[in-house]
Amino acid sequence: MKNQDAAAVAETRYRAWVNNKVAGLIWTIQRGGEGDERGFLRHLFFLDEIEHHFIDSHARRAVWRALDYLRRYFNAEAGSKDRHRGKALEMVSLIYEELGLEVRKVRAVGEGYKLPQIDGDEPARAGNREIRESVFKTEAAL
Repeated sequence: MKNQDAAAVAETRYRAWVNNKVAGLIWTIQRGGEGDERGFLRHLFFLDEIEHHFIDSHARRAVWRALDYLRRYFNAEAGSKDRHRGKALEMVSLIYEELGLEVRKVRAVGEGYKLPQIDGDEPARAGNREIRESVFKTEAAL
Protein backbone atom coordinates (compact mmCIF):
# COMPACT_ATOMS: atom_id res chain seq x y z
CA MET A 1 0.00 0.00 0.00
CA LYS A 2 2.81 2.39 0.89
CA ASN A 3 4.57 1.78 -2.45
CA GLN A 4 1.38 2.57 -4.35
CA ASP A 5 1.01 5.84 -2.46
CA ALA A 6 4.64 6.70 -3.14
CA ALA A 7 4.18 5.93 -6.84
CA ALA A 8 1.08 8.13 -6.99
CA VAL A 9 2.91 11.00 -5.29
CA ALA A 10 5.87 10.61 -7.66
CA GLU A 11 3.54 10.62 -10.68
CA THR A 12 1.77 13.74 -9.43
CA ARG A 13 5.06 15.54 -8.82
CA TYR A 14 6.37 14.52 -12.24
CA ARG A 15 3.23 15.85 -13.94
CA ALA A 16 3.37 19.09 -11.95
CA TRP A 17 7.05 19.62 -12.78
CA VAL A 18 6.54 18.99 -16.51
CA ASN A 19 3.38 21.13 -16.61
CA ASN A 20 5.15 24.05 -14.94
CA LYS A 21 8.14 23.88 -17.27
CA VAL A 22 6.04 23.44 -20.41
CA ALA A 23 3.78 26.34 -19.39
CA GLY A 24 6.90 28.51 -19.09
CA LEU A 25 8.03 27.44 -22.55
CA ILE A 26 4.63 28.24 -24.05
CA TRP A 27 4.39 31.64 -22.40
CA THR A 28 7.87 32.61 -23.56
CA ILE A 29 7.12 31.52 -27.11
CA GLN A 30 3.77 33.34 -27.13
CA ARG A 31 5.49 36.51 -25.92
CA GLY A 32 7.52 36.43 -29.10
CA GLY A 33 10.90 35.70 -27.64
CA GLU A 34 11.08 38.73 -25.42
CA GLY A 35 12.69 38.02 -22.12
CA ASP A 36 15.86 37.87 -20.19
CA GLU A 37 18.84 35.67 -20.91
CA ARG A 38 18.36 33.72 -17.67
CA GLY A 39 14.84 32.71 -18.68
CA PHE A 40 16.09 31.35 -21.99
CA LEU A 41 18.86 29.47 -20.20
CA ARG A 42 16.29 27.86 -17.89
CA HIS A 43 14.34 26.67 -20.91
CA LEU A 44 17.49 25.29 -22.50
CA PHE A 45 18.40 23.47 -19.27
CA PHE A 46 14.89 21.98 -19.14
CA LEU A 47 15.19 20.75 -22.73
CA ASP A 48 18.58 19.26 -21.95
CA GLU A 49 17.26 17.58 -18.81
CA ILE A 50 14.29 15.93 -20.47
CA GLU A 51 16.46 14.80 -23.37
CA HIS A 52 18.96 13.06 -21.13
CA HIS A 53 16.71 11.77 -18.36
CA PHE A 54 13.10 11.43 -19.49
CA ILE A 55 12.92 10.71 -23.22
CA ASP A 56 13.50 7.17 -24.37
CA SER A 57 16.60 6.74 -26.51
CA HIS A 58 14.44 4.95 -29.09
CA ALA A 59 11.97 7.82 -29.39
CA ARG A 60 10.71 8.92 -32.77
CA ARG A 61 13.06 10.98 -34.86
CA ALA A 62 10.54 13.83 -34.83
CA VAL A 63 11.00 14.19 -31.07
CA TRP A 64 14.77 14.63 -31.39
CA ARG A 65 14.22 17.16 -34.16
CA ALA A 66 11.71 19.01 -31.96
CA LEU A 67 14.28 19.28 -29.16
CA ASP A 68 16.89 20.54 -31.61
CA TYR A 69 14.45 23.03 -33.13
CA LEU A 70 13.52 24.47 -29.73
CA ARG A 71 17.18 24.80 -28.77
CA ARG A 72 17.84 26.74 -31.96
CA TYR A 73 14.69 28.82 -31.38
CA PHE A 74 15.81 29.93 -27.91
CA ASN A 75 19.34 30.65 -29.15
CA ALA A 76 18.12 32.77 -32.08
CA GLU A 77 17.89 36.54 -31.99
CA ALA A 78 14.61 37.95 -30.72
CA GLY A 79 13.59 39.59 -34.02
CA SER A 80 13.74 36.35 -35.97
CA LYS A 81 11.53 34.42 -33.54
CA ASP A 82 8.16 35.86 -34.54
CA ARG A 83 7.86 34.00 -37.82
CA HIS A 84 8.83 30.69 -36.16
CA ARG A 85 6.45 30.94 -33.22
CA GLY A 86 3.82 28.54 -34.60
CA LYS A 87 6.30 25.80 -35.36
CA ALA A 88 7.95 26.20 -31.96
CA LEU A 89 4.57 25.66 -30.29
CA GLU A 90 4.01 22.53 -32.36
CA MET A 91 7.41 21.23 -31.27
CA VAL A 92 6.51 21.81 -27.61
CA SER A 93 3.32 19.78 -28.04
CA LEU A 94 5.27 16.95 -29.68
CA ILE A 95 7.66 16.79 -26.73
CA TYR A 96 4.76 17.04 -24.28
CA GLU A 97 3.16 13.98 -25.90
CA GLU A 98 6.43 12.07 -25.76
CA LEU A 99 6.65 12.71 -22.03
CA GLY A 100 3.40 10.78 -21.66
CA LEU A 101 1.02 13.67 -21.11
CA GLU A 102 -2.17 14.35 -23.03
CA VAL A 103 -2.24 17.16 -25.57
CA ARG A 104 -5.57 18.80 -26.34
CA LYS A 105 -6.17 21.17 -29.20
CA VAL A 106 -6.33 24.72 -27.96
CA ARG A 107 -6.77 27.87 -30.00
CA ALA A 108 -4.65 30.20 -27.92
CA VAL A 109 -2.48 31.82 -30.56
CA GLY A 110 -4.17 31.20 -33.87
CA GLU A 111 -6.06 28.69 -35.94
CA GLY A 112 -4.65 25.22 -36.06
CA TYR A 113 -2.06 25.43 -33.30
CA LYS A 114 -1.91 22.33 -31.17
CA LEU A 115 -0.84 23.35 -27.70
CA PRO A 116 -0.70 21.44 -24.46
CA GLN A 117 -3.57 22.27 -22.16
CA ILE A 118 -2.27 21.86 -18.65
CA ASP A 119 -4.29 19.26 -16.71
CA GLY A 120 -7.76 20.45 -17.61
CA ASP A 121 -7.14 24.14 -16.93
CA GLU A 122 -8.47 26.74 -19.29
CA PRO A 123 -6.10 27.66 -22.12
CA ALA A 124 -3.54 30.34 -21.30
CA ARG A 125 -5.33 32.92 -23.43
CA ALA A 126 -7.17 34.83 -20.77
CA GLY A 127 -5.97 38.36 -20.26
CA ASN A 128 -4.39 39.54 -17.04
CA ARG A 129 -7.72 40.95 -15.90
CA GLU A 130 -9.49 37.59 -16.09
CA ILE A 131 -6.61 35.87 -14.33
CA ARG A 132 -6.62 38.43 -11.50
CA GLU A 133 -10.40 38.11 -11.12
CA SER A 134 -10.23 34.32 -10.89
CA VAL A 135 -7.45 34.52 -8.28
CA PHE A 136 -9.45 36.97 -6.19
CA LYS A 137 -12.57 34.77 -6.40
CA THR A 138 -10.53 31.76 -5.26
CA GLU A 139 -9.00 33.69 -2.35
CA ALA A 140 -12.43 35.02 -1.32
CA ALA A 141 -13.81 31.47 -1.25
CA LEU A 142 -11.08 30.44 1.20
